[in-house]
Amino acid sequence: MQLLIEKKREALRAGLLSLGEQVAAGLHHSLEALRHQDSNLARRIVTEDALINRERRFLEQQALVVLASHQPAGRDLRLIGASLEMIAELERIADHAADVARILLKAPALPLPQEPAKRIGLMGDIALAMFTRVMAVYAENGDADQEFGAFGHVGYHGRWRSARIGTAG
Repeated sequence: MQLLIEKKREALRAGLLSLGEQVAAGLHHSLEALRHQDSNLARRIVTEDALINRERRFLEQQALVVLASHQPAGRDLRLIGASLEMIAELERIADHAADVARILLKAPALPLPQEPAKRIGLMGDIALAMFTRVMAVYAENGDADQEFGAFGHVGYHGRWRSARIGTAG
């Protein structure tokens, strides 16, 4: 029974990592569509968001089946609960990327103001780098507190502050 739960847990983890890769790609494409005001890429992002939504539902169903049929406890229960939360958050992040694409599609012929678009792109790059690193820590079963200790957090904070005030980071 425990081996089966471990296999299900690993399948859920692998699915979550795959979803994370899809979300990272969506974020990257969203930033590229914004920078180049690329309507074709924006449409692709919206289409891919529908696939991410389906993947979310599939992963949630997997987690609920494990909960209902195997009634995990302790570490396994906490992991499945955290996975459900992460799945929802990943899908929400993908929705934000798709929202940027939808905004671009509403007025494709209108150029975006250059300076705000540049700052948004820089903040997006920082957010994408943070997201990518968090997913890498998750993939490595790492400790996020250790990974984003004083230096890591300050580094991102400094870059974020530079993006906000418009200075080089």
